[in-house]
This record gives sequence, C-alpha cells and structure tokens, in this order.
Amino acid sequence: GLNQTKTIQWVWCPAKGANQCGVRVRATDAVGNVGMNQVLYTFNQKPTVQTMLDTSTPVADPLKLKATADDDGFLNPLTYAWTQVSGPAGGTANFSPGANALEPIVTFTNIGDYVLRLTVNDGFFNASDDITITVQHKPPVVSAGKDPPSINFGLPSVSVTLAGSASDDGFLTPLTYTWTQLNGPSAVTFGNDALLATTAAFKASGEYELQLEAFD
Repeated sequence: GLNQTKTIQWVWCPAKGANQCGVRVRATDAVGNVGMNQVLYTFNQKPTVQTMLDTSTPVADPLKLKATADDDGFLNPLTYAWTQVSGPAGGTANFSPGANALEPIVTFTNIGDYVLRLTVNDGFFNASDDITITVQHKPPVVSAGKDPPSINFGLPSVSVTLAGSASDDGFLTPLTYTWTQLNGPSAVTFGNDALLATTAAFKASGEYELQLEAFD
C-alpha cells in the first residue's frame, strides 16, 4: 500500500523585536525517509518616535522642535504630523514650513502650557510622542532716551524734555510708565511722571540720574 507520512512542524522567531519569523517543516515517511523545508517570513514593525525634552520659550520667539523617528523600511517612507493636543485659551501653535516636517519651527500666540504631539506613519502603523512647552511672557523693553547735553543753569529752574520709549509683547495689561529720580543735588519736578514723553525741571546745578520704568 501507500507509505504513511508523519509531519512535524516548528515555528521560530529571532530575538525580540526582529521583523522576521521562520517556519520549518520536517516530514518522515513510513520507511524513514526524511524531507525538510523552511520558509522565512518578513513582516512590518511599528515605527518608533521620540520628541525633545519638555522645555520653555518666550512667547512669539521661534522654537525649533527636535525629534527622531526610526522604521524598518519595510513599507512606505515615514510621514510626519505635528498636532496641538492642548494649550491655553486662545493659544495656537503655528508650524513652519508646515506640520508635516519632522523638525519644524513653532511659534505660539499666547502664554501658557502647550502639549504638542508628533505622529509618524509607515503606511500601516502609527507611533506618537508628546512634548510639553511652557510659553512665557516677555518682560517689557524700555529706553529712557539719549542723555541730554549739558545745560547752562538759570534761576529759578531749568526744564528739559524727556522722550522715553517702551515695547511689550502685549499679552498682559497695557504698559504703564513711571519716571523717578535716582540721585542729584536737588529734587526734580516732572511734568507728568506717568508719561513716556514729559518734562523735568531742575532747581540746582549739578548731575542728575533719572530712571524710566515700564510695567505690564
């Protein structure tokens, strides 16, 4: 009659994380003849992605995002997508040249904490990683103007015009200003110490130091 055949099959995979598995088949007939065959299967693995460490940045200042992504290359080239997961009220993260770059430049429209997510896709699997960025308020920038030239003093007083300037990121209250006298031989009288452009009157000759402060 026909020879009887007995088949034994093994399945094995290499080390954990590898993207190949093998199937080995061993067949033995009734008279002891042995046949063996094996097939190696390759399969796609999920990509990996890692963003930069959590960080902080002044509002409106461009920040270059840092990230790495790896893949087995078995399917399509990786694609990238940055999204904003959360942020303060009215806060938006803007990506340049676009949200589909691996390491775009991002700017923010409001102060507060933002969570951004980078998602990579190999045509089948997605992988993502989040980063938290604290966007901070920038302090005002102020200038009291150029020091005036020496003035010939005349009684009862001499008045000069002060022309200060100040700028701010505009994310808190409007700026307020204060002129103060730091030192000098006599008290200075300001026309309006709460205005950037005002006057200062001096009642004695000598050297004076004035300061302009801006508050937001």
